[in-house]
Amino acid sequence: MSKLALVIAILSHATFALACLWDDDTLSVEAKGLPSVVDAIVGRVAVNPPEYYEARIPLSLARLAQDPGDYEAYDNLAVAFDKLGQFQQARAILEKKRAQMVADKVQPTSHPTRDPWYRYHANLGTVLVHEWLLTKPGGTELLEEGYSELETAVKINPEAHFGRERVQLALVRWLLASSGSPNYPAVTVRGKSWRDLAKEFKSDELAEGVIAIMAVGSGPDNRDLVRALATTQRRTDGHILGLAELRDKELAAKGKPVLLSEVQIAGYMPRDSKTLEAQFKALSKNAEEFRRHRTEFVLARLKEGRHPDDDPRFWEGYKEVPRVDLRSIEPLIPVAVLEKAFGFGVAVAVVTVVAIPIVIVYVLLRRLLIRRR
Repeated sequence: MSKLALVIAILSHATFALACLWDDDTLSVEAKGLPSVVDAIVGRVAVNPPEYYEARIPLSLARLAQDPGDYEAYDNLAVAFDKLGQFQQARAILEKKRAQMVADKVQPTSHPTRDPWYRYHANLGTVLVHEWLLTKPGGTELLEEGYSELETAVKINPEAHFGRERVQLALVRWLLASSGSPNYPAVTVRGKSWRDLAKEFKSDELAEGVIAIMAVGSGPDNRDLVRALATTQRRTDGHILGLAELRDKELAAKGKPVLLSEVQIAGYMPRDSKTLEAQFKALSKNAEEFRRHRTEFVLARLKEGRHPDDDPRFWEGYKEVPRVDLRSIEPLIPVAVLEKAFGFGVAVAVVTVVAIPIVIVYVLLRRLLIRRR
């Protein structure tokens, strides 16, 4: 399989998103904040089941029947169709939104959440990218059109998603370069590799971009995204890299593929690997319980005919599974703590070059004072 085929294959998963869709749930994610790096790696990421989006469709249609100028309802409806893989319906709804905004003479602004034109371009661009990824049409015209829409959205509001959308836009640009698009040659991303792309951003910016894709797009079970997230961490952080390596092995055991083999975890496991493995096991189990409990709650509410789009009390009574208390597990040994902060070699050097001479001087001075007495 060629490298391009591998890229297309991994990005063709129905849940994989290269840019963030905008609907009412996006605002909720923004308000609560993104998962931490550790949460994202071990899989503690909230995702909604398909039934959630199926129930949203009639609710959004009812809102639009009552008020054709309800722009958020267009967004909710388009995102629901996209999540269910019904791209033609999503595009049709967004076209209706565009026509309504033109009729209402709505002007673009830079409002961070409520700008209907920004959200129109962001959602249309994402839908087009998803449609290209899943249908694999000949050529890259559809993908280029999607990129153009996303670029327009970022120009309207460059700080959307607190600036993370620039990272996601760069990921689509990387895909275009990798797919051989004549209009987006590889030079636009200084090469075709993930690490070339990573050079364009600070590590925390790139990490937030990847986590946002998990939180609003693909979910946490994509091995390539776990690996990509690990590459944003410092090599000296053996604890996080070790967790990512264990998570990668866990997903492999579940049959999840790795298709972007160039994205590798820089192995740097702490010396106390048994403790880390115990911690990961507890974190992974906790993440599964968190997601299962949340899904069960959502499905039970949907069965009652309730949905957060029209029921502000939908989440009342929901209590998320608490995070596991790692203090119940033996903490990492001091050497591993030093290893995390400095790297094992540097830690040993510090102890050898600084600590030992200090001890020697202290012993000599103590003996000298005892003799004088």
